Amino acid sequence: MIRSILNQETLTRFEHRTSFNITAQEFTTLDHKREIQYMFHKYLFPDFDPQKHCIRDDDYSPEELVDLLRDRIQHLKDVHPDTFQYLHYYNVKGIGPGEATLFFLLDEATLGGGGSGGTDLILGDWSGEIKASHINREGAATQFRIGGVVKLSDLATQMIDMKASLKLDTKGSGQAEVSSNQIKVLQDHYPEKMNQISIEYADRVANYFHNDLVIINNNKGAKGKLIKKEGGQIVAIKRPNPQDITIQCVTQNTIKPIIKI
Repeated sequence: MIRSILNQETLTRFEHRTSFNITAQEFTTLDHKREIQYMFHKYLFPDFDPQKHCIRDDDYSPEELVDLLRDRIQHLKDVHPDTFQYLHYYNVKGIGPGEATLFFLLDEATLGGGGSGGTDLILGDWSGEIKASHINREGAATQFRIGGVVKLSDLATQMIDMKASLKLDTKGSGQAEVSSNQIKVLQDHYPEKMNQISIEYADRVANYFHNDLVIINNNKGAKGKLIKKEGGQIVAIKRPNPQDITIQCVTQNTIKPIIKI
């Protein structure tokens, strides 16, 4: 069959591939890094040559790395919004939102994988935990969980008990939830006790991140699609201090944080 007589637009669409036989384990090593980058370049981002545009060195400061990543991510978002979203939500068990994107853009980076105990990214002599977050009006990161190795259930139980004592109700999520608005009510009624809980919580979370940097990406979207402006962007790479950490809410017997950028 002669290709020239066929509908070229339809052929291009048919030939556009977004499914790859790449396992999660292959993201945890550099063994096939170049091949994976090549496949993503060929089928997702044809004008983005990894050899020219990916970040090669691993000795940038966190602030410098944020700027470099934001520049590359913005290009991918502007030129290839659909395939960027596909890569951001790369559908392989053990790889969270934004992780495959960083693997692609950072030449020397590997992913931790599902059994890494919270370490999502390894780059040179440092490692990081990638948190797919929402960014609130104050510019702080919210709507993510802390790793399960941190004991928070005792603090959560204290707040649930205070909520019950005030006969506060949580529609649709049961009495084992404490919303962000209810946290404010508890702070008004039990200021001393809530201050003690908040200090202890911030210390535990900061200690959890003692060895890893936090890589915060903006995962805000609707119906599985990232928001156009900042969705999928890197917001910060930092190691939070206790002063950066406050309580957002209690959910499923754990406590979500708010981390100041």
